[in-house]
Amino acid sequence: MQHQLVGEETRFNIWLQKGSASEPENAAFVFDARFNFASDKNTIVCNNRKGGSWGSEERHAHSFPFALGETFKIKIKVHHDQYQIQVGSHDVATFHHKMPIDEVDTLRIDGHVELHDVKVKD
Repeated sequence: MQHQLVGEETRFNIWLQKGSASEPENAAFVFDARFNFASDKNTIVCNNRKGGSWGSEERHAHSFPFALGETFKIKIKVHHDQYQIQVGSHDVATFHHKMPIDEVDTLRIDGHVELHDVKVKD
């Protein structure tokens, strides 16, 4: 996926979920890039939702590869045991599967980002 951050956004999210609801019961993976949201600054938070309840947040504050106004490419690689997230050529996070991959049928992106390109590969 290729995106550009616009405005004075405080965060953006990428959801791999079941169904198209804005607050789904089940989301296998939620990638939340927080620029300045609540007490988080320049932090990536990964999580999931199962049965309407959030799982345990996994925080990645050591490397925040985003800057407002800059275009970036993000890859979410699905492995047999985890998601691997890359921005540009850098690994920024991994997240172990909490629900079966085959339950994911929707990719949803929230926040003030301009989407330039999406590719899905086997």
